[in-house]
Amino acid sequence: MNKRLLPIVTALLALALAAGAALAETPSKTVDQLRADAEQLLLQQSEMYWRSYTEGEASDQASLYRRYAHLFTLPTIEQVKQSVAAATDPERKRYLGYFLHYLEIEYIGNEVAELWDIYFDLEGQLQVLIDGKLTPYRNLDGIMANEPDPAKRAAYAEEEYRVYKLLNAVVLQRIHDNSHRLAKDLGYKDYLELAIAYRMFDHADLVAKAKQFLEMSEALYLDAFDKVSPIPRDKFRRSDILNLLSNKAYDKYLTKENLLPSIQRIFAAMGLDDEAGRKIFVHDQENEKKVPRAACFAIRVPQDVRLTIKPIGGAQDYAALYHEFGHAQHFAHGATPIWEYQQLGANAVTEAYAYTFESLPEREAWLKANTKMDAAQRDDFRRRTYFHKLYMARRYMAKLIYETEFHQGAPDAQKRYQYWLSKAYGFQLNDDEASRYLSDLDPFLYAADYVQAFFIEAMMDAALTKRFGKTWWTNAKAGAFFKELWQPANKMTGREMVAKLGYAGYDNQMLYDYLRAGLQ
Repeated sequence: MNKRLLPIVTALLALALAAGAALAETPSKTVDQLRADAEQLLLQQSEMYWRSYTEGEASDQASLYRRYAHLFTLPTIEQVKQSVAAATDPERKRYLGYFLHYLEIEYIGNEVAELWDIYFDLEGQLQVLIDGKLTPYRNLDGIMANEPDPAKRAAYAEEEYRVYKLLNAVVLQRIHDNSHRLAKDLGYKDYLELAIAYRMFDHADLVAKAKQFLEMSEALYLDAFDKVSPIPRDKFRRSDILNLLSNKAYDKYLTKENLLPSIQRIFAAMGLDDEAGRKIFVHDQENEKKVPRAACFAIRVPQDVRLTIKPIGGAQDYAALYHEFGHAQHFAHGATPIWEYQQLGANAVTEAYAYTFESLPEREAWLKANTKMDAAQRDDFRRRTYFHKLYMARRYMAKLIYETEFHQGAPDAQKRYQYWLSKAYGFQLNDDEASRYLSDLDPFLYAADYVQAFFIEAMMDAALTKRFGKTWWTNAKAGAFFKELWQPANKMTGREMVAKLGYAGYDNQMLYDYLRAGLQ
């Protein structure tokens, strides 16, 4: 997670505008005054969310939104839209376009906030029956990941399916229906057109490549699946996947004590422990109210970038920290004065940086230097981690295709979800498992950013290896290369990053070869 997701996340989690506030008269402010207001809102949101995440403090995001309610009205959006159209300077037209899309998605978030409040309140209060005891629903994924008995996992999942169906019927369908209607109020043909404009990508090309990649990688994926899974695919259930991906047998080699030092050594070798790198504040205290998942908060780019981690060790902890440090280094080295490029924009490029650094603890040279695994263990660990990577790439490609069909009004969305996700997973989802079809939808087609990031990661690795060798993370010249890439902060789109690396477009063969090499 990175802090630039907060405009969506906090709107969905905490917003409760006062009655009629969305219709309030828009103050007579210039567009640049509105930009300054939005910058202050995001800053205050981030500080509040940071304290909630790291210290467990109560969050009152609703009060912030009420204070800045004038930003998220149709008159304000129309004012900014006209400014974008009237701008003659290409740079101003571009960053005002980023600002416009931010206002549009927040407008929808505000309008459906009460429904999301119902959803998250229900999710937070619901309990499920586990071994005869009532257990918070939100603990269920962790329980299934740690349960060694497939039969028990399947029994636990029955509780999960009941929750999905309840949430679908009570609130989720209404949220999606209202969001689609609101996108049209903003002048878009449909919600999909709005999401594509916000993500700034070639939708038709990416969907076509996703379909092609699912086909060309199927044999490789199924072969890897059969090698790493103790359960045959014809008996495999969705409730088994978290346990399979956890790689807990290797956690003892990836210690809590070496977690931060291992990545600090990499940054020192790459010259990324410079003034900018040292400005990254790492909160690693282990207070009990702290959210354990690593996260990056780019409070002010580049001078105030924070990272939180509650170290426990293990493969997932290493992957999460290295991923979030990829975000943190990116924003700490940003050098643009334009606020929209610092804080807004789509996330394909920063996710690619994050995945590139996340890949380091999966590599042979890194494992030899940092663990006591023998050669056979390293081979098995890498095979499992690259299977996980291939699984995630296929999953998000299938989600992109499904979400496209959903937003285009597919008549039986659950069946379309069932078809595409079964194809990606390599085992057949039953009707109960496919009842996730409304909850497994990313806001505004976020799946597209992840799909692009997988392609860019493969290209980034090829470019780095060609320039600086297979162990590029030990080379200070690679650090200098990253610093140059990071200067625009979040300005670049995925397509612009691909061109910067010297490629013509997203390349299925390059991604396939990158993942196949890891599996071998």
